[in-house]
Amino acid sequence: MTMRSLHISIFLLCVSVISAFAQGGEVSGRVTDEFGDGLPYADVLIVVDGVPSGQSAQTNMDGFYSIKPLTPGNYDVEAQYLGYANLMQRGVVVKNDQTTYIDFPMTAAEDVLEDVIIIDYKVPLIDPGETSSKQTVLAEDIKDLATRDIASIAATTAGVYQADEEGGINVRGGRGDAVVYYVDGIRITGSPNIPINSVEQIDIITGGVPARYGDATSGVINVTTKGARETFSGGIEARSSLDIWRDDLVNMNFSGPLLRNKATGKPVVGFFFAGEYRRRLDPNPSAIDMYKVKDDLFADLQNTPLFIDSLGNIQVRAETLTFDNLEVNRIKRNTTSNTATGSARFDFNLSQNMFLAVGGNFNYSLGRGWIEEYSLLNPENNPQTRTYNYKGFARFTHNLGKRNTGMEGEEQNNSIFQNAFYQVQFDYEKLNVLTEDDSHQDRYFDYGYIGEFQTAQAPSVAYQSGFTGPNGESWDLYVQNGFTDTAVTFNPSSVNERGANYTSQWFYYMDSMGTSVTDLNQVQSGLALINGERAEIPYSLWYNTGRQYNGYFTSEIDQFRGQITGSFDIVKRGSDTRNKHAISFGAEFQQQSTRSFTVSPLSLWDIARLQANSHIQSLDESNPYVLVDGERVYYQDGNFPDLYFQDTIYFDRLVDTDAQSVFDQRLRERIGAADNEFIDVFALPLETFSLDLFSPDELLNSGSPVVQWQGYDAYGNRFNEPWKFEDFWKKRDAEGNYLRPIGAYRPTYGAFFIEDKFQLKDLTFRLGLRIDRYDLNQAVLRDPLIVEGFQSVGDVNYLYNVSNYANAADVP
Repeated sequence: MTMRSLHISIFLLCVSVISAFAQGGEVSGRVTDEFGDGLPYADVLIVVDGVPSGQSAQTNMDGFYSIKPLTPGNYDVEAQYLGYANLMQRGVVVKNDQTTYIDFPMTAAEDVLEDVIIIDYKVPLIDPGETSSKQTVLAEDIKDLATRDIASIAATTAGVYQADEEGGINVRGGRGDAVVYYVDGIRITGSPNIPINSVEQIDIITGGVPARYGDATSGVINVTTKGARETFSGGIEARSSLDIWRDDLVNMNFSGPLLRNKATGKPVVGFFFAGEYRRRLDPNPSAIDMYKVKDDLFADLQNTPLFIDSLGNIQVRAETLTFDNLEVNRIKRNTTSNTATGSARFDFNLSQNMFLAVGGNFNYSLGRGWIEEYSLLNPENNPQTRTYNYKGFARFTHNLGKRNTGMEGEEQNNSIFQNAFYQVQFDYEKLNVLTEDDSHQDRYFDYGYIGEFQTAQAPSVAYQSGFTGPNGESWDLYVQNGFTDTAVTFNPSSVNERGANYTSQWFYYMDSMGTSVTDLNQVQSGLALINGERAEIPYSLWYNTGRQYNGYFTSEIDQFRGQITGSFDIVKRGSDTRNKHAISFGAEFQQQSTRSFTVSPLSLWDIARLQANSHIQSLDESNPYVLVDGERVYYQDGNFPDLYFQDTIYFDRLVDTDAQSVFDQRLRERIGAADNEFIDVFALPLETFSLDLFSPDELLNSGSPVVQWQGYDAYGNRFNEPWKFEDFWKKRDAEGNYLRPIGAYRPTYGAFFIEDKFQLKDLTFRLGLRIDRYDLNQAVLRDPLIVEGFQSVGDVNYLYNVSNYANAADVP
């Protein structure tokens, strides 16, 4: 059984007509003569950089025209009619999913001196083409803003809230994860990170969401990037701040044609590229003063973190700090952020009616997270996060309407079906996030490694009366009852030098006071560190110097998406209004794959100590031995001497193979140790250890996992094999150990929509139907109200011979 979700949405809104084209808008209007009558078969052209783009339309018998789909942006729109001066509206703003109405009142050529009359476009106070609660931020507006973050730009509009710069946004009180982002028609994961100079416009839809958008319960942020230009253009910008937080930026953009049609001179292939690099010393400065320990004292604290007080007790020096030892520091230390983004797009004019756009963008960021508790004494151990995200798309558009003029154009303009087109798009996105200690990366045992601890052991004995020998003998003598640690020596490591300083200094103090160090428990009870431990927290406020970051996390998201959309207009002939039905429809399918792998590295040292020697915890009392002139004489050798009260009986360790852990078995194979040999885990070289010494069950640690995985195996290798839910419970390796495979999370999402926009007198209606289907591709409980095993009525009848009601055998 899998979990699925099905949603059907019906939209009926009194709004204006818009184009239903993914990543497209429409220009529509009427061409009239000096008396206000419509001019049939007038040409209306889209002009870019002074050159006709090839997208055009002819007016119908009533003078109405419509040009779509158009990539959002700024255009010049020119109307031409024989005997009349050409009229151009300059700087017309075309927005996503919206119709821009441009009417052309033509003037007879003999009444004007100019061949072309140019009028600057003015955005209307009330836009009849705006169909949703939508706000649009254009490229020229973005240039004047102080932010370069898409979400922060959206937060400058009404109804959108953002707590902090570059943080998440909330639309009309909705949750942050209820906002959906699109970039060039690609639905993306998280907030988009693209060069801000590649953005043509940003649409923020907060209400009246068109049927083509789904799975958005709060708002939609739709970003359109710039396309190719008719002529070559480009720019390079470099800047830096003069404040102490330092913000360095370099960006560039280039656009133009790559190939032109030799006959017409119009571009056949064009490109646009934008790139940006940004480095910030402190990406999120504090609004209030921060403090740090004065440099000389701080260096001394790192090297000698302990001291002996007047009573001879070892104490932590950080607990003696006073306000006089601090100084104001306005920069969050060790939080430098580096970001590189890029965006590229290629436009292919395959024919007069067919277009192909191929493009994508990438984002790479490398920075350190800020941990408040680390900021005073331990900023050098801030974790490093690397994010790599790229997206690509290919979009094919085919306009089915004829673009020629003359009698064939007349036939088309009189047809009730106009502006028909369809579009097919495929896109792919990949997101990878890695958080780690940059000094140790994926060398998990380096985390928390302090050094080598050599522990000496000796048998522990006690006098016992009436001890029973293997054959029933009764002896009164000393008998071994176990092993005891007698001495510990320490060899510090430079892997975590700051942490090793605690232990080195503690051993120095113990030696200077003439105190023997006998076992690791004594080391732990002091202020020294053993492998897998971190320094104490002074006054439970600030983490002390040398405290290791205990985490390694990586995640990977792959998303594939396919979409087909179409649109056509049904026009009522003989009408002097904008009366038409704009029918749009579409379907999409999305497959996502999510993987993650998490390690708590410090805990590996804990379970290594617990799992080692697990099978030799008892003594082999079946074959005691005594020492004769320093040599062992075993009972089963047959020459066991007579024993007296001053003698001592010893035992070897008893090997219980059933109690041996997988870790212990593999470790012995690696170092060549015998089964009954005690392994001093902390005395082994660091390079001895690796994650694959453990079995998956040992890493799961009886419900307190040290390692967690999904879409990876227990050792961090990408898991791509076919996977079933029961594999977690059944699949084993060649040694018989459970593998505990967990496949990647692979939900699927599909949708279909159809929408009609039509006008009735002075009201415009939009009627739409959308069907969404979401499949988690995961097993679910047979009964969602019962989380543990249960017995049905039929089970009770069978087990206890109790009669039940008919047809109730499976009722729990």
